[in-house]
Amino acid sequence: IRADPQPDSFTWTKDTVPLSSTDRIALTVNSISISSVSRSDRGVYIVTASNVAGSGSANFTLNVQYPPELGNIQILLKLLYNTPFTLNCTPVDSNPQATVSFSHNNTGAAEESVT
Repeated sequence: IRADPQPDSFTWTKDTVPLSSTDRIALTVNSISISSVSRSDRGVYIVTASNVAGSGSANFTLNVQYPPELGNIQILLKLLYNTPFTLNCTPVDSNPQATVSFSHNNTGAAEESVT
């Protein structure tokens, strides 16, 4: 940080909401540390330094990656021969976006993939 005189205060925000130190988040004059990053930590962080001459800010975006959450779905259906059948899978929340695959008779061979 370059300033003359040196900054006498620093403030941190996340998505425009002021931050303070917690058991997971440690704020110092020039750093932020998150002990265990979670989905809710994603967002735009801004640090603002101030002195008698004014203030300056810097920002960064934290993009948290996480796996999809899908339970083990097992369905046993009995259908009449030549009856139409549709199985829908709702989009999965993940970052990056997940690929959903269907298999037949536990073969592991994907019948269709959806992104």
